[in-house]
Amino acid sequence: MKKKNNLEIIIPVIIAIILVAVFVYLDYGNQAKKTERPKPEQRQEQGKETQLYKPKPIPPSENPRRGEQLSPTLGCAGPPVIKPTVLKEPDKEWLIDRDGGLTKISLGKYRITNPERLVLDIPKLWLYFFSKDLSDREDGLYGLEQSYTSKIKLVVNGYEREAKLGGDRYMFIELADYPLGDLYPYDKETTLDFEFIIELQCKNLEKGACLDNQGKPLDYINKAAIKAQIRIFAIGCQAFSNDIVVNANFKYGP
Repeated sequence: MKKKNNLEIIIPVIIAIILVAVFVYLDYGNQAKKTERPKPEQRQEQGKETQLYKPKPIPPSENPRRGEQLSPTLGCAGPPVIKPTVLKEPDKEWLIDRDGGLTKISLGKYRITNPERLVLDIPKLWLYFFSKDLSDREDGLYGLEQSYTSKIKLVVNGYEREAKLGGDRYMFIELADYPLGDLYPYDKETTLDFEFIIELQCKNLEKGACLDNQGKPLDYINKAAIKAQIRIFAIGCQAFSNDIVVNANFKYGP
């Protein structure tokens, strides 16, 4: 009788231990699936990204390799090289916060890749704006106002540069002296990732309204169309250029 009682106690314990072991095994299997390594093609793409040559943007005067002789076998980049790949779509809504909050607007993130042994210089960029709803000019050029524009920045390969803004309207901005960097002596395939960022922040607040340069409330800017145009000037064996056009709308409010 005593043995029978012992078996009645031991058997349920053994069954419980087996069930726990099964649950632990199944849970471990699920966790392993969640944390499984990236597929070979994913690892390959990640490896390619880390191997890209993305130099700090510097002008020719700061490039120590400018004194080196060029290889006689170099070719020349042409217009297709500066037609960029879009890495991030531009913002379609430009918010001006009536309460004075800061909004960062991206004109999109782009990539130019210059193949090895191709001469490519990008001496300057232009950034200018159009608005059929706000401009009083025949050509539609429109100047962003100092009253709501805080900063305009260019980020190249992770390095940030702030554009110098003068006056109280910013219709046309030129970034010269190789804003995307100097690629001389062109002996590596080079990646240039770049993005313009505009910081909008109301500077003239009065009675819950943001005022423009003339002291008028900015209600009229709400839903107005705005177009930004980036022009890339390049030189291979000859000069050429390419435009990036961004269409958006202002939003005025919270």
